Amino acid sequence: MSIGEEYRPEDYRFPELYIEGWSGPKEIEVDPEHRVYRRRPKGSGIRMGLAPYEQALPQVLDLVEATPKRAAAIIIPWEKGRALLLLPGDRLEFIEARGSQVNFVSLEGRRVRERSVLAYILTGKGETRTLRAGTEGTVALIAWMPGEDADRYIYVIVREPRWLKPEERETQE
Repeated sequence: MSIGEEYRPEDYRFPELYIEGWSGPKEIEVDPEHRVYRRRPKGSGIRMGLAPYEQALPQVLDLVEATPKRAAAIIIPWEKGRALLLLPGDRLEFIEARGSQVNFVSLEGRRVRERSVLAYILTGKGETRTLRAGTEGTVALIAWMPGEDADRYIYVIVREPRWLKPEERETQE
């Protein structure tokens, strides 16, 4: 999806979540110093395995300390293969979206400001609420927490994002 194209819900493709130390069907290797990742690990960087997107909350995020428990990379399809890197010690902001229906406006990779709309929420009473960011940063991921009465989503916003590019040799092959 490029700038100016209208987003449609059927266009949504989940970002790929890679977690340090995870054994998954695919792996990448991250070189944080050069801000690149490679799909064919060479053994010189942080190795990460592809995990189900729903594993972000239990495996990566420390909700009490508001920081990642371990390194993770989120490859965002609509960002032309660029990825966001989260490292332990990064300060994160969490914003909860909860209601009978949550319609996302700001997706992963989107730069937000305090008054930016993250989502529109339909409450159980049929009222519509606007969820605003309340902070500045970039949406790193949207974690899902299923609930009995309503699902909860946690917007994870990183103030100073570390963007990674695919290693150039990979994009030419």
